[in-house]
Amino acid sequence: MRRTLVTVLSLAVVVVGLGAPASAAPAPIPTRFAEFSITPLISDIDHPRAFAGRLVQRGADGTDQALAGAVVALRENVNTLPKPILAQATTDADGRFTGTFAYGYSRPLFADYSPPKDSGYYYSLTDNVRVYSTPVESRISLAFTPRPAVVGDKVTLSGLVERKLPDGSWATLSNQPVRAFWVPRDTQSAQLITSTRSGADGRYQVTVATPGPSGAFRVDDFEDAQGPYTQATATTEWLTVRQTARLLSFDAGPEPVKKGRTLTVRGTLQRYDGAWRPLSGGLIRIYFRAKGTTTYKLMRNTGSASDGKWNLPFKADRDGYWYVAYPGDSKFLSVKSGSDYVDVR
Repeated sequence: MRRTLVTVLSLAVVVVGLGAPASAAPAPIPTRFAEFSITPLISDIDHPRAFAGRLVQRGADGTDQALAGAVVALRENVNTLPKPILAQATTDADGRFTGTFAYGYSRPLFADYSPPKDSGYYYSLTDNVRVYSTPVESRISLAFTPRPAVVGDKVTLSGLVERKLPDGSWATLSNQPVRAFWVPRDTQSAQLITSTRSGADGRYQVTVATPGPSGAFRVDDFEDAQGPYTQATATTEWLTVRQTARLLSFDAGPEPVKKGRTLTVRGTLQRYDGAWRPLSGGLIRIYFRAKGTTTYKLMRNTGSASDGKWNLPFKADRDGYWYVAYPGDSKFLSVKSGSDYVDVR
């Protein structure tokens, strides 16, 4: 009897434990934009645009019904997440919204509705609407100090970035990208050195190492080909900048050497343009001062090969000192070696 009672009670507990099935959470209500527009499609940064539309929800009968009190965001469709918000508006009793925004780029924009958590609505968004920019005129100035003379000299570039206002006056332009270039005089093909941004007062300053060969510094305020401002540039005068040269492995020998035998003077000529490289075709002047005298005599000229090397034979005649010199030219600074004493026996 007791066992039967326990069994009945256990079954009752199971039945009570199962209970009635819990009611499922209601499915989110679909939403959509029934209307969306931006006007005008073509404008500039100084003239605001308007966006407008209507947000609806699907009613229980399957028809569209206004969604009131919803916050709609106007966003820029760029390759970043989250998409930047340009403006927001709240729908009225009929689900309609409108707002204004200033925008100076040529890019696609869209609106979306991101419902609050547990609101019971689905997310929705519009198709892209591409707007276009009429660039506003800008200008940039350029000063530099000190005047560079040798490749690698540090130079500070500075100036002011400005934009034209609707009344024709000029105002400073803050946080504007500024690019600095070197323009070689022989090719006149601009080479990007570095970039920076203008400060809150529209001014920029950057210190760079002078490239080479001779050329000019140039800056521009370019940000985006579809941006709010025209591209302005400024260029310095042509600057004569020479590269440093050096003589390596200079040697006169063998040493000692027997009188009448061949003595060879050799070495390597290099130039510096950020790294040391062979200087081809450089004029090498070879000098000799006999022991006991005070004057060096030019013995011969030669030229460096494509690898910067050179060597020239002489007949060993007297003890004395040898040295070489590179006189430099419009591109390279002059340089000379130390002396090398050769004992002739």
